[in-house]
Amino acid sequence: MRWQITQIDGTTQQGRPKSEAGERQVTLDKHTIKELTAHRAHQNHERLAAGSTWNESGFVFTDDTGDPLRPEYVLAGHDLEVVQETLGLPSITIASDTYTSVLPDLALQSAEDAAALLL
Repeated sequence: MRWQITQIDGTTQQGRPKSEAGERQVTLDKHTIKELTAHRAHQNHERLAAGSTWNESGFVFTDDTGDPLRPEYVLAGHDLEVVQETLGLPSITIASDTYTSVLPDLALQSAEDAAALLL
């Protein structure tokens, strides 16, 4: 099952994407895959350290107790057309009013920029 986290007026909510168009494949470079593998190992150490306070949320990026990160902590700016396409938005206006970044030619650059967030 796929989940998304949204933030409305400072309140974080978890739920399913609104439609099938909300599910997207994300292109990852080799470096990011390597970093995600290392991240998983680090997260396993955090899980052990947290003991019974660990929340098994199922999310890849969590705080030190397993709770998902708040959306405002995970940001990367990219071309608005790339954002529109990736998020399945009907117009670039919605993308520009709501988000900041996706075109097929820029998907790899987006992956590289997102990888920089991990470092």
